[in-house]
Amino acid sequence: MDRKEFFGILGKGLLGSAAFLTGCSDLLNQNNPNTLTPHNYWQSANDAKANVNSIYQMFLGETNWGAAGYNWYDRMVPALYRGDDIGITHDVPDWWSLAMFTITENNNRSNDLWSHSYTGIFRANQAIQNIPGIDMDKSLKNRLIGEAKFLRAYFYFGLVTNFKMVPIILSIPESRDEYSIAQSKPAKTWAQIEKDLKDAISSLPVSYNSSNKGRITKGAAKGYLGKSYLYQKKWSDAVSVFNDIIKSGNHALVPEFKNVFALDNEFSEESLLEVNYATGSFKGESIVSIRNREEGLAEAGGWYECYPNQWLFSQMTKEKTVGGNLDPRVYNTILWNNSGMKYYGKTYDDLVGAGENKTGWMKYSEAELDHTISDYSGKNMRVLRYADILLMHAEAVVRSGGTLSDAKKSINKVRNRANLSTLPAVMTKKEVLQEIEHQRLCELADEGSRWYDLMRWGGNITGDMSIKENLKQHGAIGADNYVPGKHEYMPIPLSELQTNDKAEQINGY
Repeated sequence: MDRKEFFGILGKGLLGSAAFLTGCSDLLNQNNPNTLTPHNYWQSANDAKANVNSIYQMFLGETNWGAAGYNWYDRMVPALYRGDDIGITHDVPDWWSLAMFTITENNNRSNDLWSHSYTGIFRANQAIQNIPGIDMDKSLKNRLIGEAKFLRAYFYFGLVTNFKMVPIILSIPESRDEYSIAQSKPAKTWAQIEKDLKDAISSLPVSYNSSNKGRITKGAAKGYLGKSYLYQKKWSDAVSVFNDIIKSGNHALVPEFKNVFALDNEFSEESLLEVNYATGSFKGESIVSIRNREEGLAEAGGWYECYPNQWLFSQMTKEKTVGGNLDPRVYNTILWNNSGMKYYGKTYDDLVGAGENKTGWMKYSEAELDHTISDYSGKNMRVLRYADILLMHAEAVVRSGGTLSDAKKSINKVRNRANLSTLPAVMTKKEVLQEIEHQRLCELADEGSRWYDLMRWGGNITGDMSIKENLKQHGAIGADNYVPGKHEYMPIPLSELQTNDKAEQINGY
């Protein structure tokens, strides 16, 4: 099956129907032998593959407008809009409340992130629970279960990092009484994430053939395991996993940063995990991303909902390359006056006007096209990159008490790809940590990492500034409203509080 077909028809998956999500008790009471039920569905390898494909549907985003918007609205907006490196346009109240730290339990973005994640978990639980009983090829069976376990861990990772206290559901409810489940403390959720990822690592392949690119690999599972350790401050465990990825030789940096996000460079050696999109529609199903329009300049046909702020621009331009030029990453991350780059076929002056000071995002645009925005994007979303692995490895090495030279080796790979000089031989621990933060900011801008870095550090990487101080000093619009101990997380959605009689709101809300 072609990989676009694999992702494009997910919305038609047998187990993706609303009836299966909301009418479980009705389905169990059906006697018609021609009706699909949990008792007569799980019969073949095709049934197993169809269900696992339906989990990927929630990873990609549901078809039609849902596919276009899910990863942007429910994942990237909460990740980007709370950061200190972004400016936003005030025309979507739910997004504005995230940036202003005035979010309530009725916010659609947090509510949808919650509900879509649990839909994915529900489908993963079906696969994990039922595939073992199917008479099918053992290696395929193990691989599909591994994919389901990774995706379940991925959804729980998003839940615990955004909501802190979440219910852990690992099986299909047999009665309505089982739908009310108390929230678990983060440590328990993290333990389940670790378990699922370790199980997935043992059964997933290193790579796939061209028709199955986009499926979860061993590298993706290891990457998220290491990231999970990092978020929990299990530094030595994180070092071990990241070392394993680095020494495997299965991943490498793309030689030039400008090609990392190129339209023709999807699933490169640098990518451990991507969300797959395609321009237009496939067999009547839309599998496009709206990100090019959400972040695109209005003058080029975009909606200009957010843009890089001046603090980020100043950070990305403060160090010159060994040849005396600007860091090449800034050209492929930010559009600004006098950048000399073409943006959808026009220069900045022609598009915006000479003397203007407007900035825009380049990274997920399709700026290399010679015409203004006329459709949604087929550009894949890079969820986890090898550059991020290297920088997380460096941080874990320093935090675990490892040698600074080992940490600098990983940092220098990222710096040297940007044509920056190799770090000095003599540096303090604090200086190395500050360099890691700076490189994470420059390398991963507009990829949704900055807010979560601030949150897990409690401010900057060396503990010199709180989250609120970072927000205030770097020009975040909602800095004055930020309340420590509350706004690190989003509120438990009202819908959950109303339907789950064991659910409790987290502190502060």
